[in-house]
Parts: sequence; structure tokens; C-alpha cells
Amino acid sequence: MLGIEKLLEKLIQRQKTPKSEREELNLDIKTKYVHGLLFYNTYFDHLSKALGKDTVCLIVGGWIRDRLLNKSVKSSIDVDFIVTTDPFEIVKKFREILGRGDIFSFEKEKDVATIIFYEGEIRYRFDFSYLDISDIMENSQLDFYDKERAIIDRE
Repeated sequence: MLGIEKLLEKLIQRQKTPKSEREELNLDIKTKYVHGLLFYNTYFDHLSKALGKDTVCLIVGGWIRDRLLNKSVKSSIDVDFIVTTDPFEIVKKFREILGRGDIFSFEKEKDVATIIFYEGEIRYRFDFSYLDISDIMENSQLDFYDKERAIIDRE
């Protein structure tokens, strides 16, 4: 199976090639294509409305892994997020936008705000963990790209 770096490299190169000259991708994955919609969930649109203007929100964990492996979506969907503002405020706004959901707080290394809601038989669980990057965001010596790299390199 292709590593993600090689896969992205192939896809980017293919996009640069005129359509009439493109060859079919020979990928060792269950489908012959990877599309951004593999990562899309309609509730992400609602979530984006709950995020503050300066909030960085990253999807992490099993949702990303399962989409890359082309695993089918089951009746229980669990998505993990890292956010740079108070996760409880985000979850409260998200529930207000949805008009439903139960909010929970779990203590792990940091506070994690969780919202669980249902759509028919499907159970959704969104976990939000706080990542303090105020030192990076407030550093006027860093441009946008330097800030992005610093966030990614943060341990």
C-alpha cells in the first residue's frame, strides 16, 4: 500500500497533467481514487459555524485513519478534534446549532469536551481537546506559514 506522502505526490502530479494526457492511477487501495469527500461529514459544516474566527480546529485520530484506509462508515461515528479555544464553548455552540445532543466532560491529559447525538440509528460522538498555541499565534515575528509549521511541530 502506498504511503500517504507518495499518494499525495502522485495525486498532485496527476492534477498538473492535462485531462487528455492523464493515465489511470494504479494505486494499491480498495478504490482507484482518493477524493476529499472521503473526509467529509455533513456535520462539519455545522461545526464550522460553531468555531470562533481565530479558532484552529484539526481533525485527528481514527476518523482520518479509517478514511485513508477506505473503511466503511458504521452506525457509530467517532471524530476527534484538537481546538485552540475552549472546547466546552465550541460544544455548547455546536449543540445550539444542531438543536440536540448531550455534552460530557472527560478528564484525560487535558479536559475533553464531548457531544453525543443521534441521526436515526447512527450515533455521533465528537470529542474536542484543547491545544494551547497562544504563544505561537501571538508571535508577531512568525508569518502564517511559520505559525502553521510551528503548530504542526508542537509536541
